[in-house]
Amino acid sequence: MRVEGGRRAARERLIANTRTTQAGIAIGSVGVGYLAVFGPETLESVRYAAPAGVVHEIGTSLASSVAGLVWTITVALCVVAALRFRRPWWPSPGRWPWSSARVPVETVLGGAGIVALAFFLEGVVTIPMFNRLGLLNWFETPEATATTDWLDAVSAGIGEEILVVAAPVTVLRFYRVSGRFAVPVLVAARMAYHLYYGHAGVWWLAPWALATAIVYWRWPDVRLLVALMVLDVVWNAQGVLFGDDLLTDLVLIGVGLALLAVAFAIDLRWYRNPTPPMTPTTSLRTVWLRAHGTSPGRPPRHCAATPSRPLTSGGERWPPGTDIRGRSPI
Repeated sequence: MRVEGGRRAARERLIANTRTTQAGIAIGSVGVGYLAVFGPETLESVRYAAPAGVVHEIGTSLASSVAGLVWTITVALCVVAALRFRRPWWPSPGRWPWSSARVPVETVLGGAGIVALAFFLEGVVTIPMFNRLGLLNWFETPEATATTDWLDAVSAGIGEEILVVAAPVTVLRFYRVSGRFAVPVLVAARMAYHLYYGHAGVWWLAPWALATAIVYWRWPDVRLLVALMVLDVVWNAQGVLFGDDLLTDLVLIGVGLALLAVAFAIDLRWYRNPTPPMTPTTSLRTVWLRAHGTSPGRPPRHCAATPSRPLTSGGERWPPGTDIRGRSPI
């Protein structure tokens, strides 16, 4: 009995340690990736945040734009690989930064339409309002060209949607974090490196930040992720594409309404399509408690009481560390 108890305790410790390492890999990969790309921008944005109503001049060049794009793509691929690649010595979540379950196409179209309308709302409401109130900082890049604008737009579209939305959503959903906590975290991560617009002026992008966070949190589909990237690139390259704010707004509202019209034509209740199921794993709180010797609803390991386990049809108890089907969660 003592030998069996020792083996059981050793197995439970191994599972707890593996899950702790897994949590460190998941959270660390997302955090390091975010800081590697947006950390310097956040520090620079804090320096430019005050005072309000100032036009900043920011230098740029073809070399810096190319280097920024290459760096962003490299970091994004590394984060995706860190979350997906799984070996005994690297117990990552083993997940792509999107759900393996596909949502209906009308839901993808509707979600993209909502984000397009959020961009339109910024162009016609929040930006003019904050600018008129004198709360909005702005910036100019006199050395920019059409090529650098495109490179910077593509870099922003890839980096922001993968490192700020998709990868964090994957980790937060993997550990069953509540959406009431996850959405504000995603919005804050989006706004942090945009603080050069001012402490108050940065809130002009709240509609876009909130829309992308809610839409992708609810439907983490790879097709929706690509749509978010395309919309982000179009918004950042609007000067090259359209050259006029009014034309940009017309295109955005046209695209948004068209996507929503198609979604409603396919299914009037497309927005009620269920969210892909969360990964059947434990919460971060459970990982923390088990790593420190206790589990929710169980006595400490030094306690003499033995926790009960569900019985199988034959009367045997499920082996420690397995689910109701007898499979290990690791």
